[in-house]
Amino acid sequence: MRQIIVRGTALGDGIPKTAVPLMAEDEAGCLTDAAEAIRAGSEILELRADALRADLCRAPKLHELLCSLRKTAGDVPVLFTFRTKAEGGRREADDAEYAGIVRDALNSRMVDLIDIEQERTASADLLEEAHAVSVPAVLSFHDFRQTPPLSALEERLEAMKDAGADLAKIAVTPRDHLDPSRVLAASAWAKQHLDLPFVLISMGEIGRITRLSAAFFGSAFTFGCLPGRDSAPGQMEVPTLRAKMREAAGAKRKEGAIFLNGFMGSGKTTVGAALAAKTGRPFIDLDQRIEEREGCAVSRIFETKGQPYFRDLETREIAELYHEGPAVVSCGGGAVLRTENTDLMRCLGRIVLLRAKPETVLERLTGEAANRPNIRGRMTRDGIRRLMEERKARYEEAADQTIDTDGKTPEQIADEILESDGFLSCTRA
Repeated sequence: MRQIIVRGTALGDGIPKTAVPLMAEDEAGCLTDAAEAIRAGSEILELRADALRADLCRAPKLHELLCSLRKTAGDVPVLFTFRTKAEGGRREADDAEYAGIVRDALNSRMVDLIDIEQERTASADLLEEAHAVSVPAVLSFHDFRQTPPLSALEERLEAMKDAGADLAKIAVTPRDHLDPSRVLAASAWAKQHLDLPFVLISMGEIGRITRLSAAFFGSAFTFGCLPGRDSAPGQMEVPTLRAKMREAAGAKRKEGAIFLNGFMGSGKTTVGAALAAKTGRPFIDLDQRIEEREGCAVSRIFETKGQPYFRDLETREIAELYHEGPAVVSCGGGAVLRTENTDLMRCLGRIVLLRAKPETVLERLTGEAANRPNIRGRMTRDGIRRLMEERKARYEEAADQTIDTDGKTPEQIADEILESDGFLSCTRA
């Protein structure tokens, strides 16, 4: 992933940095909070100018404040943000007023990063002006109504990159417990495909996972707060957040998860149990976890709520595996049919494809058609072969390692996985 370096701080590399919004209404309060944030370990100071008194938001008083803040900050980068009320800020500002405030901040030559709201009419001009004075621009978008579909998040990130952003930032509002996994899936996609530092946040308590898991899914920085002074729902106090970032980064440096994928009946459960026994890692069956959380069988979920809903549950379970540390994970036969699931797995570890011949699968699944909704009516050698062919390209494209399981014991297959060159470096960069 591309990086930007600001005052020696690399964004888009290593442990995600911790930023603290300064929300005081006057200069004295800003400087006091800045000093406290630095003592707490903040690596970025975000001046939230929309929280300032109106007379301090424009030159020359804004310049004076920024000059004082620059001295207090020392080598800690200063991000200037005026968040309009339409995107969750403290003050209303039309496009002309907003552009004037951002230009005053740029003209001060005292800010290291500048936030530019993508929806403002002057955003393209402001990006150009920021680059003209060598200030990296954070192009941002905030949705306090909903979490857009994954495709919309990806398209917006691409649009930010194409517009010339140095860093893309999106913060959205979750409406249910499945929404944060969509944000994590977008983060995983961006880490794999965007080539631009980014920050993706699902707000509120429901979305806290997106702040804590930044080390796995690629956000360049995440926002913390001073004790009792959160500026957005779900923020954590800086010392706690930094400790959790270090803990997550430590877990990430260990061998990542091993995801066993493949057609139903290929041996994922039996091989997973054998691999877990040999490595001492926990064994996790994703379908079983979904059944426990939903209180009913996978087949029943398919019947009552449909396959898309089940795939949403699957995505959530994969995203939340960052809590587990290194584990052996047996995935459902259709998990890698969703690109976002593959991206999430690659952020957390590596993917092993287990293959078996149709006749082997038929023998193993005899009598199980009732519990296998995707194979009902196709429980024949030709029916299984056709479904295998439909999925073959996606299976092979997702795999870091492929193993044929016919005629082998689970222990032999587990040994083959452990003997591979990739085992000791199974977390992708």
